[in-house]
Amino acid sequence: MKMLLAENHRKLILASLPTNGTMLEWGCGGSTKWFLDHLTEGQRLITIEHDSAWAEECRSYCGPRENWALQIKPSTLAVGKNASHWEECSAGLAEYIAPISHWSDIDVFLIDGVARGACLAMVHAHGKPGAGVFLHDLNRPGWYEWAMGLPRFTDRHLIEADNGEYPPPLWQARIA
Repeated sequence: MKMLLAENHRKLILASLPTNGTMLEWGCGGSTKWFLDHLTEGQRLITIEHDSAWAEECRSYCGPRENWALQIKPSTLAVGKNASHWEECSAGLAEYIAPISHWSDIDVFLIDGVARGACLAMVHAHGKPGAGVFLHDLNRPGWYEWAMGLPRFTDRHLIEADNGEYPPPLWQARIA
């Protein structure tokens, strides 16, 4: 499975996760397995995926893990194609965007699936103070800026990818 999150980005995200912390990621793929392979005892990963077939492929690739909860939250409407602006449409994705009831349990958020702006807005509204927030694929100008500028996000940084890695920068912030 292809890795589309640069190594320095993965390491930074993982270093932000406390010893007994929980990370929530929207969108599964090659980086999901990397995180699972590198979590320490006591750390957990919750993955939210809207595409059932892709989720099952990732589940097979990653294998069973006690520290991983893969939640499949399909859309009630058609989802736009990958890397098209229609994938940002949040219509029909209510359960995907708001997948949990205990937002205060999450220490790190990685937004790398569909409807990223809406997921980022949900983190802004419900995430606990001090939680780390990471948004992948900033090579899409105009898609996420509205959510990245929400006032509870502080310590905002763009982190460039290591040379030779998947090139889009990673956006990092904290919740005030």
